[in-house]
Amino acid sequence: MSEIFEEKILYHYEHPSNRGVIEDAQIKHRDLNTLCGDQVTIYASLDGDVISDIKFQGIGCAISMASTSMLTEKVKGMNIKDVLELGQKDVLDMLGIESLTPMRVKCAMLGLRTLQKGIIEYTAKSGAQSPPANGSYS
Repeated sequence: MSEIFEEKILYHYEHPSNRGVIEDAQIKHRDLNTLCGDQVTIYASLDGDVISDIKFQGIGCAISMASTSMLTEKVKGMNIKDVLELGQKDVLDMLGIESLTPMRVKCAMLGLRTLQKGIIEYTAKSGAQSPPANGSYS
């Protein structure tokens, strides 16, 4: 991992974007990485099928918190169907990392997996149509 990307991860860990709670969020989901104890709760407000606001709370390692912070920046303004299509390569590209150990991949994917599970719960409850996702949330 290059020094530039290490600095980016450290910056997002120390100064996370979109940290907080959305009280009336349509999407709220909590998940954890049982291997290391990282945990994230994602809150998202929608305008139709578009994420209009997103926030998170969590505790965990630099990679899980930084990737969740960067994810919230990336998905704001995205259609939830497009979010379901995001996967591991998208997260690693966002972090600027080509590869990680399997344990660290779970850390990096925690935010996306949590958001995707929340979207699936929301679409199931609201009766909205949800396209098949690429499976990265499972």
